[in-house]
Amino acid sequence: MTDTPRYGTAPEQSIPLPRLALAMSLLVAPVGLVLGVIARRRLRDTGAEGAGTALAAIVVGAVLTTAYVLLITALVVLLVLVRGEPGPLPPGLGIG
Repeated sequence: MTDTPRYGTAPEQSIPLPRLALAMSLLVAPVGLVLGVIARRRLRDTGAEGAGTALAAIVVGAVLTTAYVLLITALVVLLVLVRGEPGPLPPGLGIG
């Protein structure tokens, strides 16, 4: 038996940034959003694989960042409303 040499194909170009962006968008959404945009631009320039993962990182990062902003806004409004209401006066400090 004669062993014929096998020629490998070139590995697909891939950068780890889209996967990192998706992971970060789940952990720290604004960071993942920015990394997703950076990954998308690099992938467009190099033609490497991972555009879908970068897009998912952008979408997840944007949705979670929006949710964080809305939650923080609601908490601030709630705290202002609670602080704005006068509480009951202790006994003996009432007027009249």
